[in-house]
Amino acid sequence: MAFKWVQARIAGIIDSEGKITAHTSNFQGMDTPRPRDFDDSGAARGVFGRLWHYQETGEFVPGSFVTLGYMGGATAMLVRTSALELLTKPLTEKLKAKYGPMGDLMYLAEVRNTGAPTIWNVAEPSGGMAEDFNLVAEQMSETVELGVYQEDGWLRFLLPVELAECQNRLDEEQRLWWNVVRPDFPCRYEAQIRFMPIGQDTLDNRPGIIVVGPVGDFTHQAIAFLDLPDSGWRVLDTENRPGNPEKDEPAWIALNRKIVGVSPRPDKSPIMYEFAAEGGLDHCGLHLALSGEAIEFNISHLSRAVLGPRGLGWLKEGRR
Repeated sequence: MAFKWVQARIAGIIDSEGKITAHTSNFQGMDTPRPRDFDDSGAARGVFGRLWHYQETGEFVPGSFVTLGYMGGATAMLVRTSALELLTKPLTEKLKAKYGPMGDLMYLAEVRNTGAPTIWNVAEPSGGMAEDFNLVAEQMSETVELGVYQEDGWLRFLLPVELAECQNRLDEEQRLWWNVVRPDFPCRYEAQIRFMPIGQDTLDNRPGIIVVGPVGDFTHQAIAFLDLPDSGWRVLDTENRPGNPEKDEPAWIALNRKIVGVSPRPDKSPIMYEFAAEGGLDHCGLHLALSGEAIEFNISHLSRAVLGPRGLGWLKEGRR
């Protein structure tokens, strides 16, 4: 059964090395509007303040905690940079002359638009808030926000064997969203998702990074590698919002958000590259070095967790 949002009791501990181990219980399916304010979630301000301070500064006080939370999940997707449709060789050399060579890996993220609630105009991983009590399946389904394709068809995501029970639900979600974004566009490819052993935290025994947010949201953040074959892959946003029947809108409307890719540089801040609407690297892209205020203003707290020392370790300064 789907709800508007899910609240749960979270009990956990931060150990002497900063590892967070947490477990959920007492799930409540909520039919009230989704929280837009911290107090709507029922979360404990003291607990969330403590966890937020840790994830933003790296400073922590060991000990236990108990709170309610607004449950969510996210998966940061990494791909081989060379697998994507980039620019021609001469233009790629110009990018290299300005920014330095791209790293072997690229973290792909969607940009929240100005109308998005709570946080906006920031890049963040594929994720969202739970609508039922199966947090693992919910998190896997959120990966379909990222669409990967070639000119003749889109790519199906294959989950690892240990998550096989989530595959049918993931397949249904991908088919649904692709049919909205590009009706009658066929599925012709598939690639394996491999979850990487990054993040020392656990939520209900699942490894990853625990991240808290501004409206009492409590998120399990995983980092995965999408093993794309060959090269020339394009990317687009396949998330949709429900249509408004009072405005004669269809059942679902594509968000068409911008896709960006973050790539590391040795001993320097990573670069966030913009992709064009057609899915390849944008030759008019305003690419950003993620340092100083650009970290604060251009990536969300979830992306900071992905790129910071608790995750990939690509950020060299600023928030952690």
